[in-house]
Amino acid sequence: MSTATQDGPRPLLNASAKTCVWIVSCTNSQYLQLSALRDELPMSASVVLLSERAESPAPDVTVVQVQPGTKLAKIRTWVRQTAPLGLVCICDPDMTLDRDAASVVIRNAIDTANQGHAVLAYGRIRSDGGSLLRCLTSFDKDWSHRVIRPLLWALGVGASIPGQFMVVSASLLSAIDPSVDSYLDDLYLGLFTRSYPGAVICRESLTVGSEQPREEWIGLVAQRLRWMKGFMALAWHMKRSPSAALRLGAHFVAYHVIPIVALTSLLLLCIRHPVLGLAAASLFAITTSALSGQNPAVGLAYWLTFPLLHALALLAWWLPMPSTFLTRR
Repeated sequence: MSTATQDGPRPLLNASAKTCVWIVSCTNSQYLQLSALRDELPMSASVVLLSERAESPAPDVTVVQVQPGTKLAKIRTWVRQTAPLGLVCICDPDMTLDRDAASVVIRNAIDTANQGHAVLAYGRIRSDGGSLLRCLTSFDKDWSHRVIRPLLWALGVGASIPGQFMVVSASLLSAIDPSVDSYLDDLYLGLFTRSYPGAVICRESLTVGSEQPREEWIGLVAQRLRWMKGFMALAWHMKRSPSAALRLGAHFVAYHVIPIVALTSLLLLCIRHPVLGLAAASLFAITTSALSGQNPAVGLAYWLTFPLLHALALLAWWLPMPSTFLTRR
């Protein structure tokens, strides 16, 4: 019951015209972008918008009315109502796609599906800089995509995938546990696919698009709290699965514990040995920035701020909070 993985851009093979692709998003505002992506594909494809409003923005776009909730809950509602076949391409509302790269990911996923495998495929996501907050968010994205996620997968404990854009077999979505609901739909789907018999996870090195950066600090705080609540919900649900618990533990250490420990250690070193501490902090910022392809000054600012957000989320995740706050940008 092992899960195969495939890395890097692969040559486009013959994508079957019989394979149906559903391009799905949870907002009406993306229909033009998704329709353009659909028109570039050589096979049958349909654009589906999961919206709280029933009206369709265009005659060739299907709108499925869903209740407010997590993306995972909305997708599950659509799958239950329509029982789709083929592949489902899920795109977040704040994504600006590189249509050429995105179509490569879709076509390669189709090629894998044509070989009889359930498939989960994804590419890299970037976040453009600008203001200080945008630069920090961009560093965070590159640190995750270039360092943490590849390292976890190389060590055999990877599960996280970028949920902003992914291509998933409809059979996988139909088989997910209806009792699971989490803000971390991408982590759950990664965990679930790894345990699904014969499933293949295709990790493409292409950058498929850019995520709209955060513009307010309060939105960033809400995001980290949302992620921590989602992680704890998954940890509780999968506590009886040793393999899932191992991968969740590795994810938690890499994404949350190490940043907090790194900042605490550097601050203590600076207090006790200022010169040595500053030298160590500078070397740490330069090294991590080089690995992430970012400016060292941005790296230093990142390691002074983002671990505090992780610590705050870890301390406050259990507090009841309205969904309007957790989902704000």
